[in-house]
Amino acid sequence: WSHSLASSQNSFSIYHKGRLAMHSGAYNSFFLSDHCENYYARTVASNSMLIHQPGEFNWTAMRGRIKRHNRKVVGVDKEGYLPAHGGQRNPVWGGSSCFTFDEYLSRLDATRHFEMGEILAFDRAPDHSWSYVCGDATDAYNNPKHSYTPPPGHVQTKRHNKPKIDLFTRSMVYLPTTNNLIIFDRVNALDASYRKAWLCHFLGKPKVGGKIVRAEVPGHIEDFDGDTVEMTWSDGARKPPDPKDPGRLFIKTFLPKKHYIRRIGGKGYEFWVGGRNRPADRFDSAKYDMGHWRIEVSPSEPAKFDNFLHLINIRDTKTDKMPPAEMITAEGEKMLGVSTGGWLVMFGKKGQVKGEVSYKAPKGRTGHLIVDLKRGAKYRITGIARGEKELAASKEGTLRFATEKAGTVRLVPVE
Repeated sequence: WSHSLASSQNSFSIYHKGRLAMHSGAYNSFFLSDHCENYYARTVASNSMLIHQPGEFNWTAMRGRIKRHNRKVVGVDKEGYLPAHGGQRNPVWGGSSCFTFDEYLSRLDATRHFEMGEILAFDRAPDHSWSYVCGDATDAYNNPKHSYTPPPGHVQTKRHNKPKIDLFTRSMVYLPTTNNLIIFDRVNALDASYRKAWLCHFLGKPKVGGKIVRAEVPGHIEDFDGDTVEMTWSDGARKPPDPKDPGRLFIKTFLPKKHYIRRIGGKGYEFWVGGRNRPADRFDSAKYDMGHWRIEVSPSEPAKFDNFLHLINIRDTKTDKMPPAEMITAEGEKMLGVSTGGWLVMFGKKGQVKGEVSYKAPKGRTGHLIVDLKRGAKYRITGIARGEKELAASKEGTLRFATEKAGTVRLVPVE
């Protein structure tokens, strides 16, 4: 919780021949601005997850200081509250210093509840062919364990936020030989009506597949019924290392199965949140690379629990289309995953998987990476290269093997 605390747990950034997926906005006026209070320091400016709960609020201590410094923050009420805009809670305004490990431990379960999440698993291949991480950011949002309330002695202490989720984990697998990043999220809202939004920010205007099904502001805020996004580095003040061959991203949404992709951005809408644009008054977005566009992937049908499954292919302009990929579903939907570029990666639908797992392998030689297994558990595996084999999951719950042809793969726990 260092100084300038930003609500961006479980976020990611991608750089390849330029900044492709980025944190948006700027550290403007040392938080004495509408841009910082409502955008830059909030989850909406990151590549994480929004869960919109009506009436949710954040607190700011800056009401008096803003007035003294002749700054303006839109939406601050007389008690110093701001709308939360679907993001993560802020345990303290701005930030906090921590000088000793004992002090860190004392604050974890204290009044402000500084604990925002943890790394559940991290593993990688000895030959560097893959790496895997799983982060739990449930505590970063208002949740049943603790929800944001004003600090003791504040002018208004009877106002409280309600819990809105009890689960948000993000698993990421990176496959460097094909430059594929697979992102798998589990989100459980406490009310099906709370809209979830998977975020990704860009400098250039992304091309979204499908047709426009709703245009709140034509050319700036539009919903698409497709499942693909393409973005090439452009519109930046800084030039890419090779202007003739900048980086390019391809994104494919597999889950939720029924979803829409909202594209937001362009001049006057670069920092759109809460029904208005919130530009950085000390910076010109045409001169600084602060991000001009974003997408929000949301389920089309309300549900408490949703999985989000995305494949991000990181390329350059020599590649003009996304490589073939398909979603793989295990029997009973115990596990879900993606097959692409000679790899198949499977995740537990709701977390750690128990019991037998069965799914279809694709044609050709394929490397399999299975995560979310019981740590250290032994499995008898059939349908793999060179016949049946007994293997043990790693201490992080991962298992790697290969198949030579299409067929059914079974993982049967060995007692």
